[in-house]
Amino acid sequence: MIKNPKTGEMFPLIKSSKKSCKNIRVKIKELTTRKSLAIPKETVINKLNEVVRGWTEYSYYQNCTDDFSALKNYLEERLRIYLRRKRGKDGKGYRAYPYQYLYTTHNLYKMPTTAPLTQTAKASGIR
Repeated sequence: MIKNPKTGEMFPLIKSSKKSCKNIRVKIKELTTRKSLAIPKETVINKLNEVVRGWTEYSYYQNCTDDFSALKNYLEERLRIYLRRKRGKDGKGYRAYPYQYLYTTHNLYKMPTTAPLTQTAKASGIR
């Protein structure tokens, strides 16, 4: 149980499992490996958006702000690596593919970086 800093209410601490976080990272990596360079980038980005959006919506009402931030950074990094390899360029790709470029030009799904602290039903029954 943790305490909501705004209201002082107690609610259960529900987090994404390590296995779930690892699985989504594996899926992202599979979609952005060298094997997928022959696939059009629009198809790869649409599939990435689909996978990440599904995991995010499932985990949104849990306490996984740290997981969201880490996954968002990982997703951006893997997409930069994929785009850089696709064009045969060296380096990390931060200048060629800045943050806004990924979201505006390639329409990457913008993950939330924080999960909401929602008011939950009280276990004690006292209102």
